[in-house]
Amino acid sequence: MDYILLPDLTTYKKHAIIQVHVSRKWSFHGATEKGPLQHIDMVLSDCKGNSIYAEIPANLAEEKGALIETNQIYDISRFRVTAAKTAYKPIDGDKMIQFTTYTIIKPASNPPPTFPLYIYQLTPFDEIESQIQHKTKFLDVLGTITEITALKIVHIEGQLSPTIIRDVMIEDLSRKTLKITLWAKRATSFTIQDVYDPVSKKPILALFVGCLPKFYKGVYLSGGAACHWYFNPTIPEAEAYQNRRGGETIQLHLPTQPKHALQTFQPPTIEHKTLEQLLTMNPYDYPDTGYECTVTITEIDTSNTWWYPSCTKCGRKTTPHNTAYYCDWCKWDGYKFKYKLKFRASDATAMAQMFCFDNIARYIVGKSCEVILRSTNAATPIPPDLAQIVSLKFTFRVIPDDSSFNNQDQVPIALRIISITTAHGRQHALPLKPTNIIEGTSTPQNKLQLQLIENSPSNPFQNLSTSTPPPIQAARKLIYPPLSNPVTYQHTPKSDGEEEITEVLTDYCTT
Repeated sequence: MDYILLPDLTTYKKHAIIQVHVSRKWSFHGATEKGPLQHIDMVLSDCKGNSIYAEIPANLAEEKGALIETNQIYDISRFRVTAAKTAYKPIDGDKMIQFTTYTIIKPASNPPPTFPLYIYQLTPFDEIESQIQHKTKFLDVLGTITEITALKIVHIEGQLSPTIIRDVMIEDLSRKTLKITLWAKRATSFTIQDVYDPVSKKPILALFVGCLPKFYKGVYLSGGAACHWYFNPTIPEAEAYQNRRGGETIQLHLPTQPKHALQTFQPPTIEHKTLEQLLTMNPYDYPDTGYECTVTITEIDTSNTWWYPSCTKCGRKTTPHNTAYYCDWCKWDGYKFKYKLKFRASDATAMAQMFCFDNIARYIVGKSCEVILRSTNAATPIPPDLAQIVSLKFTFRVIPDDSSFNNQDQVPIALRIISITTAHGRQHALPLKPTNIIEGTSTPQNKLQLQLIENSPSNPFQNLSTSTPPPIQAARKLIYPPLSNPVTYQHTPKSDGEEEITEVLTDYCTT
């Protein structure tokens, strides 16, 4: 059988057959490890050592994913070859493979013994920081393990369920150290019991692949779904460590905890209140965990911009500098556009001004800020994809915004969303505005509003009005597809000045 080598794949070779070794495989579940499966990712290599990234979509994950195991060789045909992703690529390359319902997977018979065991491209420790702003690919590093921390429960703001992490410290040949933070199942599955001898105390060389560069109180790597590791790998770069460190010894201890110790955390019970109750409370009476409220989005606030340029290193707002942006805080020129979304919402008891930052806004809108910005122009200050959030219903967990604590009326001015508890879907009618409406005292009354119309709010912007609408006498029906079952999910917010370890929650996995 004639197999196509991976570099020779093109979109035109519809009947190509490849024989590949599955170097790595992981499942991507999005925001939480218990969330819905989004896709299965793999790193494949041919007999010449060429590699490519492959993806099985969610609708085929159960069927096709069960046919493939790590460290096995397969003949694969009837797949699509597409352009590689522009960010978070497991390996370098301009192409990737996508499995389809027609893809055929067969175990290889009598494959040659030349398939590589390791697919990697090492990044020196001193070059990791420069990769933080790019985020084009995952990084691979090599080093001697010097320390392993105990499993730790991290309860991040806005994340109702706790997260388990473990830090692993490694050291390169120049004695530079690097922290790798493993998350969820990656943290609990990490062990050195089968490779470390406490008697001889021989150092363990570890190759970590598929890590994300991060900055939080210093540069570190995040080990989530794509992260794998190999102990004492037989690669050329390992010889230098053997020559220099072969006679050294190191005392390593892998702390262990009983499972019940990691299961004792119980998320707090959050009280549910109406908007009328929330907007008549003293901001200082709110608990740190906030309150839940169920609301429908009714208007988008355009009194301020809904995006801001965020520093890719510290997360703070950057300032214009020449033709780009610059962070005065950490002296960094890398930036990324993120949401700072404001809107009004109602539950029929009151109307409230609400706002949220990037991670939560991405769930509400369904697309990243940078994607939405591409469709923005002077004629459409609110892009259709952003306008369509009107009539979506959510259960939010909220706290008063900072400005509320200086309000002389001692009531919240606006509510900050710190997590999403439930998404109820699109509503056929917006809540009626009560006559005894209670709002934050500084809420603008005359701004761009989305009117109740007979069709979808994502229609062209001639449906937008800058005048204050007349009082609504009756709710008018909005025509949408049938509602699906409510979807429950949780997410971690990030404020204007925060660049926390929460982003790696997108790295959860199952293996």
